[in-house]
Amino acid sequence: METVGTKRDLYWLMPIMAVEDGVVISKRGEVTVGWELSLPVVYGLTEEGYDEVVNAFVNAAVLLPPWTMIHRQDVFTYDRWKGEYDGRYLSDCFNAHFEGRRFLAHRQFLYLTMSTKGSALKANSQTAAFGIRFSAGFPDQEAMRTFLNKAEEFITVLTGCPYVKARPLASEDYEGVGIEPGLVDSYMSVWQDGPLRSDYVLSPEKVRMFDKTLLGFKISEAEVMNFGEVSDVAHVGDGSSVYDLCLSFGSALGVRLDCEHVVNQYILIPNQQDVLRDLDRKKKRMTSGRKQAENRVNADDISGFIDAVHRDGLTTCFHHMNVLAWCELGQELDVKGRISSALSTMGINATQSLNDLPSLFFAGVPGGACEIGKDNLMLQELTSMVCMGLNETFERDVPGGLVQVSDRMRNVPLRIDLGRRARALRYIDNYNVFLLGPSGSGKSFFTNYLLQQCYDAGEHIFVIDVGDSYEGLCQIVNETSGGRDGIYMTWDVDHPFSFNPFIGYETWLDRQGNIRQDESGVTFFISFLTTAWKPESGWRSENLSILERILGDFVQWALVNVPAGELPVFNDFFLFLVNEIAPRIMPVLDEQGNVVRLPADPYIVGKLPVRPGDFDVGRFIRSLSSYSSEGSYAFLLNDRHPKDLFASRFTVFEVRKLSEGNPLFYSLCVLCIMNAFDLKMRNASGFKRMVVDEAWKAIANETMAPYLREIWKTSRKHSCSAMVVTQELDDVISSEVIKEAILTNSDIKILLNQEKNANRFGQLESLLGLGEHQKNLILSMGHAHNPAYFYTDVYIGMNNRYNVYAIEASKQQALAFESEKEKKAPLLERARELGSIRDAIDDWVRRGITFDDFKNKVE
Repeated sequence: METVGTKRDLYWLMPIMAVEDGVVISKRGEVTVGWELSLPVVYGLTEEGYDEVVNAFVNAAVLLPPWTMIHRQDVFTYDRWKGEYDGRYLSDCFNAHFEGRRFLAHRQFLYLTMSTKGSALKANSQTAAFGIRFSAGFPDQEAMRTFLNKAEEFITVLTGCPYVKARPLASEDYEGVGIEPGLVDSYMSVWQDGPLRSDYVLSPEKVRMFDKTLLGFKISEAEVMNFGEVSDVAHVGDGSSVYDLCLSFGSALGVRLDCEHVVNQYILIPNQQDVLRDLDRKKKRMTSGRKQAENRVNADDISGFIDAVHRDGLTTCFHHMNVLAWCELGQELDVKGRISSALSTMGINATQSLNDLPSLFFAGVPGGACEIGKDNLMLQELTSMVCMGLNETFERDVPGGLVQVSDRMRNVPLRIDLGRRARALRYIDNYNVFLLGPSGSGKSFFTNYLLQQCYDAGEHIFVIDVGDSYEGLCQIVNETSGGRDGIYMTWDVDHPFSFNPFIGYETWLDRQGNIRQDESGVTFFISFLTTAWKPESGWRSENLSILERILGDFVQWALVNVPAGELPVFNDFFLFLVNEIAPRIMPVLDEQGNVVRLPADPYIVGKLPVRPGDFDVGRFIRSLSSYSSEGSYAFLLNDRHPKDLFASRFTVFEVRKLSEGNPLFYSLCVLCIMNAFDLKMRNASGFKRMVVDEAWKAIANETMAPYLREIWKTSRKHSCSAMVVTQELDDVISSEVIKEAILTNSDIKILLNQEKNANRFGQLESLLGLGEHQKNLILSMGHAHNPAYFYTDVYIGMNNRYNVYAIEASKQQALAFESEKEKKAPLLERARELGSIRDAIDDWVRRGITFDDFKNKVE
């Protein structure tokens, strides 16, 4: 059959007549209801997950009344990314970097149309492309009510699948609001700017409107879709044998087809008994009398199909699928080549519509699905045809997300969240983060990238770092905030850190005068003391109870003896041990060191006197003397009026020099820094984020484990995210503290490229409790990058929600986030010359200078 075009008024070709209360009414009296679907994201499902989606569609479809047309319409259009500028330097640079980048957007719509056998199976010569007149009758109210009830059952069953969500389409969606076009106008103008409802040129193989050409490709020929050979999952290896990810069978025509197009899938649910009777009559006609051999073969095929339907309980349907793509004049061959290539990956030969494209076009109008025509429909089995649908979409924004990453398929920013919004959506129960990035994977770059956005979103950022990784970012924050934020503290002999361990000590006792175990200050100070000195036999419950009693007695003493408005300091505790506790435990000795007598007033704990063998108070005092006012580390814990180290909303403690000195002192300093943040976490308003980058090794021991566990367990209650950053897999595997105190209490797992750990990934897989799908997704990082852009991959897992994202930054961010001290030295020197780190970065970007320009000088 060939379509012959004539000049007609478009009004007579439009299949729909009106929209009332969200129901589309066609000129033939058919009614349509619709939804916009939310599908699983690319690479987000396992094969079993796709089975769930397909089964949900099938189970919903069998509920529909006979002669209901299901129309799934996937729309892929190009858009341009637009940034939201807020005056923050690096944020605006990020937006400018992506401004105007073209990307493919996807929306899927689902329409159900109530029809009749005669209307749904009309000949192609009677479809809307040849003009349509009004029907004499419309469905009565009872029939309409029954259909709408069945439609509601359909969508309830479909969205019972956890991977599919649906939004009902209202009249405004179809008709538009104000100058915004609705779905009907958008479709008729092939989603170009502004509605276009005139000057169409319709020909059998093309539809043209001004400078746009519409091409059509049909997937409805029986010889290219053999029954039983349609798979619901295509495995994507990306050129690598390391991993295997799943996409739906139709993905080649969806997220992987880079051109503007619409994929229409029509599934007509007939009366099953009528279909089988018609097939049986057709088989008998083919086998009666003397018939051609071809007829006998076809009859056998029909008989096999009927047997399969009865044997396996299959549902029959009439099916059609097409791709409508539009392009600029002169680009037709390129688009045809892309679609042909996509179809070939599905094992289907491209069949371009050369004689009835207008019929395909008008059938795609929302509410016009029954205009597809009988000649374009073929009888098939329902489940196989549902498998052909497009069952995934691009990664989408998290509403209200504060962190921007990039879609690894389209390389444009999208918003996710690692804080309050993620918890409100029940992705996580706590905000804590574990980040593992092997050397060279961009660990410091990503952490800078993340913290910059968290700071710009209003969060309080506190970092303990080894290696000056955040120096550049901290300088920018300091400069852009006018010195209010971005405080960078580096320890050295002339500028040591100073703390007070007794802030809030007034609350350390309960009503009976006993020390409170639930006070974070108590946990910290006990951890400090038990790290500074260990008995020969180790800390046990017996000597720990003595230590806790000593601390409780000191607090009672301080409440009486320390002047109001003052804080006790460590030296007060030390002198209390010397003057009040030691004489009541240590025996009186003669000149030869022999015991003369035990103390007359022994120290009592648990109604029993403490004897020298129970608690070696002498050695305890000698070990703590280094932190008294006369000791070598007197500066650490003896400040009665400590500075507010966290008035800044972005604070970095750089402790490399500490890490190169006394290991015990280094550990105790890191513990003091974390305690200072713990106080801020509990008392400051707003969301807080604490990052311990490699320095966690200094305190990841069994003695301090209770303190770490307490911080990681209680951070959520104080709107805080505790974050550990590390690069060595061995450190993670060998540390029981990391496993028990940190990993167990961190709902957010961030992994950078794990290629270096690929041969040992089983250990990490077991440690993090990863499934096979997560493992394959993680190992896919670094493969099949788009050569047009420079970016790294990152896996972000939040319990059952996880994906791999691209991290792409502006040139300004790349300069600011550089962590290697030698590489960034020329930039920091230029900043000192100009008096501004921002001016230095802008100067380098303007002149095209990179760190590589100084490589030879550094070497």
